[in-house]
Amino acid sequence: MGLRDEGIDQLNFHSAQLGYLKLLQMGTQTQQDKAGNKYEVKPQYEELSKQINMQHATNQCYECMRAIKKSDS
Repeated sequence: MGLRDEGIDQLNFHSAQLGYLKLLQMGTQTQQDKAGNKYEVKPQYEELSKQINMQHATNQCYECMRAIKKSDS
């Protein structure tokens, strides 16, 4: 039984790491931004990040519910 079978990868992000989004954002830095260590977050990456975070939170809830259900058995 893999992650996909459990519904963990419903959004097909099994190979995406949260740090990967930071790497994508780093490519949009200007020289001025680098000096201030500021990042420009493109809207499409911001939405993707929200989706990944929401999926992670949902997965954590499912894991907790499974653990509680298993301990009650």
